[in-house]
Amino acid sequence: MRLTEIWRATVPGHTSHTVLADPGSKSLFVSDGWGVAYPALRLHRLDPETGEQLAEIRTRQQHVSALVAAQDSLFVATHSRLLRLRPGDLGPVGHWDKVLPSDSQQLVALGDRLIAANWRKPVVGLFEVGTGTSVRLRVGLQPLLLRHGDGVSVVEGFDGSRRPIDLERGRLLGAEPGPPVTAVAAGTDIWGVAAGEPADGGGGAPSTWLKPAADRLLRLSGEGRWEALLAGPGMSVHCDDERGLVWCLVGPGPSTLVAVSQEYRWSVASFNAGPGRYWAYFDPTSGLAVAVEAVEAGGGYRSPQAASTLIGHLVVSD
Repeated sequence: MRLTEIWRATVPGHTSHTVLADPGSKSLFVSDGWGVAYPALRLHRLDPETGEQLAEIRTRQQHVSALVAAQDSLFVATHSRLLRLRPGDLGPVGHWDKVLPSDSQQLVALGDRLIAANWRKPVVGLFEVGTGTSVRLRVGLQPLLLRHGDGVSVVEGFDGSRRPIDLERGRLLGAEPGPPVTAVAAGTDIWGVAAGEPADGGGGAPSTWLKPAADRLLRLSGEGRWEALLAGPGMSVHCDDERGLVWCLVGPGPSTLVAVSQEYRWSVASFNAGPGRYWAYFDPTSGLAVAVEAVEAGGGYRSPQAASTLIGHLVVSD
């Protein structure tokens, strides 16, 4: 496999851009990153093949934390709001306040329902779009949402338990034990990045402790033990059953995109983001990988209003 640069684009903010590729609308959605004045914060729609900007919208003075495309709509989670937009022109369709956990970095759509979580908060939010009703479920530390088959589960990453969510009744079902993890993904099988030893997440109280990512990729379903060693801590995991691969963004950074063979358990390809860059997004379906390079004002100084260069790449199988 090889990685080919296909475009470059400039987006405000120096880090923490939220990115989503949506094949249905032929879009790449990118939010402004940190360092942009709140009134100026925007969400952008780019052409995933050229990087050309096609539309943009202000996000009502709040940073975008998660995106999901469903029901011919784009749902946008911010600090305390949920926005519903038209994917084509980012025109507003509706919005709700405080129906999801604040700063949710995970947003899953299933039918008429949205499921959201912030991995730093032991709670999962359920929201029914048609009725506008929401439910909060208490869960274990470091919750990770997992869509597998026809359902959604929450993996309590700190201890590894996996609990299916009964969306009709708004409750959690029985827990299945598993190893502590910091990232999960599913295709035919379920994959996860192993968690390391507990570390103080800030404040010193036990409830703020977390388990950081380790350098091991695990298969969490199926028969037999499956484990692969990564070159560094795995920041995210992406299942690619069509190629028989599991992709990981590996840190620190994350600076490296790694493809691991599901059959042989070793790395078959590794792509470095390059000096001063990190990988912000990878879509295994299209093979689109997006790197970010912060633009500095000179002398190593990074302006509070600095922009970033987004660099689109395409993974090509030889």
